[in-house]
Amino acid sequence: MAFESQKTSFIPKQAMAKTPVPVRRTFAGGATVVSIFIAVMAIVVYAGLFVYQSILKNQIDGLAASLGRARGAFETNLIAELQTVDSRLITGDMLLKQHRALSPLFTLLEESTVQTIRYNNFALKAESGGVYSVTLRGEADDYASIALQSDIFSKNKYIQDHIFSNLTLNQDGRVSFDFSAKINAALLLYGQVVTTPR
Repeated sequence: MAFESQKTSFIPKQAMAKTPVPVRRTFAGGATVVSIFIAVMAIVVYAGLFVYQSILKNQIDGLAASLGRARGAFETNLIAELQTVDSRLITGDMLLKQHRALSPLFTLLEESTVQTIRYNNFALKAESGGVYSVTLRGEADDYASIALQSDIFSKNKYIQDHIFSNLTLNQDGRVSFDFSAKINAALLLYGQVVTTPR
């Protein structure tokens, strides 16, 4: 059997069909877009802050100039004089609040003492803690008058720890006594005397 010689060729006789090549999408392109967007936003924010800082500086300069004009409108001598007057008023108010007056104590004794008692001697002494002690010598028509007087004083908020002592019957038939008590300093405040309506 005879072999026919066949020609072999590596070149295809038909055109090859084109097969689509898949396109690879890389993340590098998206990251670049995001980076550019962030950079643009940073530039915009920086420019905005720079403009805002300039506006604030102009406002501060304007307010400083306005304050300087306002200070110039006042006379410095008048301001110094008003400060001196203010200092004196504060000192006067402080002295007034610390000043004591005896008239409220005398008024209290006058209004609280029963008619059958009279006082012959009076002494007032300042003690520590803003308390004053008062001592009196007096006479009463009888012992009942002293008991009534003690009851009246016990109900008064300004008289504290009062004591009637050395009760003796004198030649006239009257009862001599010594009296001592603590007086609340609030009663003697001069400011209260001034502000209390008569």
